Amino acid sequence: MMMTGLFLPQGILDAMIAQAEAGVPHPVCGLLAGLERIVHEIHEVNHVDSSGEHFLGLLEEDGPVATRIRVAGLEHLAVYQSRPTAPAQPLPEEILLTFPPNVVYLILSLEEPLRPTLRGFLIYESSILDVPIQVFNDQEYDPAQDYSI
Repeated sequence: MMMTGLFLPQGILDAMIAQAEAGVPHPVCGLLAGLERIVHEIHEVNHVDSSGEHFLGLLEEDGPVATRIRVAGLEHLAVYQSRPTAPAQPLPEEILLTFPPNVVYLILSLEEPLRPTLRGFLIYESSILDVPIQVFNDQEYDPAQDYSI
């Protein structure tokens, strides 16, 4: 578990929130791709299980999406899921899942609709580590800048 932070453009966060709001009362999910912990792309995924207990749609579509990410020369940086009425905390069964060690699990809570909350976690071998997320203005992005957290 080496990743120390994730850099998320405001435009991608806005797209995640819009997808989550459109999905209410059901959760939505997707993948984020980029390079060196900086997110460049969002890949919305069909959420097959509307119960909110699991994100089976993500697991079913991971193959083709992962291939598109690799072909684009990017890395799979994060998976995300919304929580329409619950806090941004992993569920007990999610803690038991095995995520790749450097893929951040993002949870976007709409529990307070006017104040969406995004939290990131590394979940590996039943251990959880909070991951800092830095949202930045898309127009202010400078690839030469050191975005270390």
